[in-house]
Amino acid sequence: MSGPPPERLLTRPLIAFLVVVAGVLVWAGIERLRQPDLETAIRELADGDLEGPYPIRSDKAKGARVRRLELVVELGAASDSPRGRWAGLLAAVALDDRAAYDVAVERLGGGPVPSDLPHPDHRGFLDLGDPVLSHLAEALWAEALRERDVARRRWLQVVAQGRFAPRPLAVELAREYLERHLEAEVRVLAESGREAGDPGVRAQRLELLVELGAVSRSERGRWAGLLAAVALANRSAYHAAVERLGGAPVPTVVPLPDQRAFLDLGDPVLAHLAAALWAEAATDRDTARARWRQALAGGELVPLPFVVELAAAALERLR
Repeated sequence: MSGPPPERLLTRPLIAFLVVVAGVLVWAGIERLRQPDLETAIRELADGDLEGPYPIRSDKAKGARVRRLELVVELGAASDSPRGRWAGLLAAVALDDRAAYDVAVERLGGGPVPSDLPHPDHRGFLDLGDPVLSHLAEALWAEALRERDVARRRWLQVVAQGRFAPRPLAVELAREYLERHLEAEVRVLAESGREAGDPGVRAQRLELLVELGAVSRSERGRWAGLLAAVALANRSAYHAAVERLGGAPVPTVVPLPDQRAFLDLGDPVLAHLAAALWAEAATDRDTARARWRQALAGGELVPLPFVVELAAAALERLR
């Protein structure tokens, strides 16, 4: 007596289903491995269809945008055209890859600013769909063309956007370039002096220095902004700078002695005021009092009412 017939494990519908699944997996694998050329990768990134402009890295798997950015870095490094190399440079910034960025800069002319620029007609889609990269590219191009006002505005936009978008390398580069702009303004003001040139031009430079000092990460830069605020009698900017330098009533974070050159901005009254603040921070009360008296006398002579106000309050504090 025979038993029941064996049950079939693979039925025709199941086989058909497995074939379809296998086909889908093979197609997905081919698509994943398919490598576009550089121009196609640039346009794919610019279209914004690969996870948006801000790639998120994963320990388990890289997102599609990250893979495309890495491909653009690789293909850009091998490109013979300025457009291709700039695409690689900007993709490196998007990936926060400083080493790849530095290599790209060298291939674009070296120095602090890449000098080999793409033709204006060849800059389409180079922002890779990322507004931060757009402003950064425009800043670098303006730097190369010595359009300093345009460059500063774009760098400041990068810093502002960096507060909301995860762009550490872009913000780092922006701050580096802005420090150069700040140092240039400090030296121009110090060499021209308070009485020289057009007062309106000097006021504009001081206002720019206040703005640059507010985003500076260096003690020297922040002090330059503070002293420019004093020169402009900008009380709110002065108090904001004091807060960034350790709090009121006296800044506790001071630049090293060898970092103080030109910080008087060509103004003897500012020189006395700065020396008074540094002496107070060092708890050298006698020197602080002497310097505040000099600042007070100079402020009354010029006159500089805000300096007089600060000096009077300090002398009362040091009684």
